[in-house]
Amino acid sequence: MSRLVILVVLLSWSPPAASQPALLGCSNTEECCLRRNPAQPQMCGLQSQSTHLAEEAAAGTVLLATAIDGGALDSYLRHVASHLALILAVEQVGGIPPPDKPPREQTRSHWWREVKAAMKNLKQVLKKCRSRRQMLSALRNVSNAPTESQIADIEVRLTEAARKMGDTVDELLPCKE
Repeated sequence: MSRLVILVVLLSWSPPAASQPALLGCSNTEECCLRRNPAQPQMCGLQSQSTHLAEEAAAGTVLLATAIDGGALDSYLRHVASHLALILAVEQVGGIPPPDKPPREQTRSHWWREVKAAMKNLKQVLKKCRSRRQMLSALRNVSNAPTESQIADIEVRLTEAARKMGDTVDELLPCKE
């Protein structure tokens, strides 16, 4: 019996496990992963983020702790703009045209519900947004993303569509200044 216990103890203790640094001081999963794999941050899902952070550090800009998903932000803005173009019956809103051929059974009230749902999703994406500057920086990293002037046009058209639909809307991009 004692030989079995000694064998189990020897098998559970291995030199690679003993040589790893203690991970007790980790405050989150990414930090622990980086401690285990300091030479390979891409294993921790940080390749693109670390590259982006290195570029910002080289440029001398201020780094913010929380990231905004620029791709999702761009997608929801485009969705809002295209549906506003349908509601207002205009060629484009913020440089974004309406969908090619919307189904006939869909009406302005349907498109307005789409806009409201997209705005709800935008709020979720911007939940950790600290400033409008941070949000615009996240959009700059996305190709063909709306510019600041296009976003301003979307915001103006949003209030116009809300008035037309007899509804009120919150701010399109609720980032703190």
